[in-house]
Amino acid sequence: GSILSGHEDIAASVQKLVEDILIARAQLLQKRSKANKLVFSGGVALNCLANMKIYEHAGFEEVFVPFGAGDSGSAIGCAALAQLSLDKKKIELESPYLGPSYQGGKLPFAKLWKKVSEQEVATLLSQDRIIGLFQGRSEFGPRALGNRSFLASPGKAEMKDILNEKVKGRESFRPFSPVVMDSIVSELTSYKYASKYMTMTVPILEKAQKLIPAAIHKDGTARVQVVSHEDNSFLYGILEAFYKTTKIPALLNTSFNLSDEPIVENIEDAFMCFLRSNADYLLIDGMILDRSLVPENIVENAKQFYRKRSSSISESVYTF
Repeated sequence: GSILSGHEDIAASVQKLVEDILIARAQLLQKRSKANKLVFSGGVALNCLANMKIYEHAGFEEVFVPFGAGDSGSAIGCAALAQLSLDKKKIELESPYLGPSYQGGKLPFAKLWKKVSEQEVATLLSQDRIIGLFQGRSEFGPRALGNRSFLASPGKAEMKDILNEKVKGRESFRPFSPVVMDSIVSELTSYKYASKYMTMTVPILEKAQKLIPAAIHKDGTARVQVVSHEDNSFLYGILEAFYKTTKIPALLNTSFNLSDEPIVENIEDAFMCFLRSNADYLLIDGMILDRSLVPENIVENAKQFYRKRSSSISESVYTF
């Protein structure tokens, strides 16, 4: 059903209550421990607004939320504890790209693909094209961080609605996230601390808000992802070329999936999701596919297949 003002009031009230509780707990922890750094994990640690309030009001100089926050991250914690107990070595986890890689996998309609440079990708994005990016190992955790992502230019406010209409199909109030090179993050926010994993919402400078309106929430904040060349060299190269081409310091980055579906995992997932969306290009490990070159009957077959599958899933739920 429709989201009404009463629903919005309830959501805002619950959010405020969660923030107040977390701030109070964090303040007490800081007072007792005298620590200046906080590591915060668990499902509620994915509440980016609350994380910002903890950072602002709890007295910690740094608040770090790992990419594996949530129940799934317990697997990493168990592995780290076992490693420490077995040979006294600590696991250093600096990359969220822990999933499988499909590099060298077979591309569907192989003759339609062509090799592409970071500059060519940036040029397409500057022309307001939407690109599905699939590369390397998949991300661990709930955020797409540039290996299973849809990319778009944030330079026009209407791109948010275009991206929702063509691809995401989600509620209009939910903002998309900007991804920025670590070398120019100061052009977006004065906060010295911004997240590599989209776990912190930060205020965006007024001049930057005018440059990336499609990535700005109504309160002037954004859930920024900071990326370095070491983190993701191909995405960094695209960002660098896009910045040189447009003087816009960020790109929109949202997860490679349609509404109510998980993030794509393998090449087949990416191709089928791409066909069912209205994204313009699919980019897999440096090879790009123009949607207009894909035979229309293939596109329709993909859509029909998922319509039937969704229908059968719904029926099985009701007849179970």
